[in-house]
Amino acid sequence: MSQEFQKFFAVDNTGLSRTPLSGTNVKPEHRIDYLMHTFIVQFMTGKNLKSLARLFALSMETRLRNASCVDGSEAYESLYDFIKVNIFHSSVTAMFGKQLFDIGPNMCDRFWNFEEGIPEVAKGLPRFIYPKQYKVRDVCLETFWKWQRDLDERRHLDPDTAHELAKKYFNDFFGSGIIKKRHSAFAKMEVMGADARASEDLALLWGANSKATRAAFWMKLSCVTLRLRSAFWQKSNKQDFPSVYAETLRLYVANIVLRSPRNADVPVGDWSIRQGEIVAIMSHSMYHDEAKFNTVVAWAACRIRWNTALSCYIAK
Repeated sequence: MSQEFQKFFAVDNTGLSRTPLSGTNVKPEHRIDYLMHTFIVQFMTGKNLKSLARLFALSMETRLRNASCVDGSEAYESLYDFIKVNIFHSSVTAMFGKQLFDIGPNMCDRFWNFEEGIPEVAKGLPRFIYPKQYKVRDVCLETFWKWQRDLDERRHLDPDTAHELAKKYFNDFFGSGIIKKRHSAFAKMEVMGADARASEDLALLWGANSKATRAAFWMKLSCVTLRLRSAFWQKSNKQDFPSVYAETLRLYVANIVLRSPRNADVPVGDWSIRQGEIVAIMSHSMYHDEAKFNTVVAWAACRIRWNTALSCYIAK
């Protein structure tokens, strides 16, 4: 996003609590860090998350029912490609509505090209060094910009209908509750122009799909293993599936958690983290600590189960 909006974001030093930190003076409608965090918590947990999950499941069911590879018109190179495409379409439809795909019908391919280039773009090096990666990001941002322009035109030409649609939890034009809540908040921020809104929405789309899609693939592959084992040994343990979910997140999802002491230095053993310093904690090291998780044994057991089940399937 533009440097102007980056500065606007950086000025918000009020924290994530409902009550701003003492000594800060930012307008309530400009507390962007707090507002975006609050909307995530509000709509990605509890009953609102269940509503979003139902929309996702309905969209996925519709796609799978209508899918056909009989005539070769819709084929996938791999299981991962199949999951990646269908989860993306279902997730985006549930969150943003179908209208986004009407504006950018090739959004799926463009998004994953953008996602692939994020490590290079994130370095902040000049555009001429990574022109391809910057270009595909521009294309994704342009799709969001056109979509938001279309929404603004609808609000202007038919405000009554737009108002009625906005009151519903979901509609195909303005999306789900979290999207409408975010856009309503953006409208109260003077510096939040079309470019900044497009950047915010692309960031949300990336956060909702990037790792979740990969985790879904590995979980699905693991569930296939369990179902094969169940079919051949006539044994089904429902406790296996929560374990698969937990192990998928442990093995294939890693996050960098950023924290900074706001009010005072924080002592940590013989060290001290000074106020204002940024601390980065990587989950990968902790989740792959062999002192806590016997990864060698776990992987060996997993491979034995998979190879045995596969051999039985082939023999049968």
